[in-house]
Amino acid sequence: MRSQFGMLMRAAVVAAMVACFPQTARAAEPAQRDWGVQIFPAMEKYGFIRFYTMWQSEFAAAVDAAAAAGMRRALIAKRWSEIEPRAGKIKTDDIAREAALYRAKNIDIFFGLQLINTVKAELPEDLSGKAWDSPEVTQRALTAIDKILALLPQDRPVYFSFGNEVDVYFEKAPQELDAFLRLYAAVRAHIAARYPHVRTGITTTYDGYLHGRKAMIAQIQAATDIVIFTYYPLDGFKVRPPDAPLRDIPEMVKAASPRPLVLQEAGYPSAARIGSSEDMQADFVRHLFAAWDAQAADILHVSVFMQTDFTRKICEDLTAYYGLSAPAYKDDFMAMLCTLGLRTANGREKPAWAALREAAAR
Repeated sequence: MRSQFGMLMRAAVVAAMVACFPQTARAAEPAQRDWGVQIFPAMEKYGFIRFYTMWQSEFAAAVDAAAAAGMRRALIAKRWSEIEPRAGKIKTDDIAREAALYRAKNIDIFFGLQLINTVKAELPEDLSGKAWDSPEVTQRALTAIDKILALLPQDRPVYFSFGNEVDVYFEKAPQELDAFLRLYAAVRAHIAARYPHVRTGITTTYDGYLHGRKAMIAQIQAATDIVIFTYYPLDGFKVRPPDAPLRDIPEMVKAASPRPLVLQEAGYPSAARIGSSEDMQADFVRHLFAAWDAQAADILHVSVFMQTDFTRKICEDLTAYYGLSAPAYKDDFMAMLCTLGLRTANGREKPAWAALREAAAR
């Protein structure tokens, strides 16, 4: 993905290999409901130049708004190619800045290291084409992970995702999956030995679980500490009924058992073009939290995607990144992607923002 997208997306295992790690003490889970919303500031009001100069201050204001609503955990997602654009040149300034911002608000961290981001491998340029489990990739990944985890709280539970929506990528490259899982096994062992407060997983899509990738996802999730899904109840790019979580969440919990479930992203667009509305989006948020209430013992964390709609320009860039620019589906995809926010791109609160505050306060 373009470097711009990396910035924007910060405001998406085989039991035989790691059958059983020694039990280590885990930091206590937060007593309050551990929820989040993907932070994104209202940037439509700024032109191209002002967009970049105002990003940090507007991002901090967006964090303030989420903290005021009671957010307990925030996702920091970075592509590996973004963190390490050249061999040995690991850039962590943005991670340190975000982690400090959340720490000041008593907000815990969910970190996503995107070696894969849905449709693309995101390795440093000099590692492109190397096997996932090659010594070079393994050592460089462990080095990057050590630098990242050193910046995150050591006295609070941290969730760590190793790859984003990887089932989409491996559907097209199944021959690479075993090597990737061997890499994950090495990463999991390393983190378990050095960072007992960190739980690791690999993010997969619930859409893939429903549509032909159930066996692959079971293989991917076989030896993770936590089972991580992204969740968008869609039929193609059209919305399913907003009460879908009442049926889908129990199925996800069942798929994750006996490990806890983490929803990295749970989103529902509001565009009329794809059969939705702002009121339906608000209903989705209410049903999502009601479903969580019914399965509270089995779900560690739910993060709503997202706080604010993307700008039109960002949506166009992401549509190109995902390879969905063909006329047959571009408009529907854009309508879906551009209206996932609980606030509009200029900052107007949709009914779903109030629904989130109310549901989270229960």
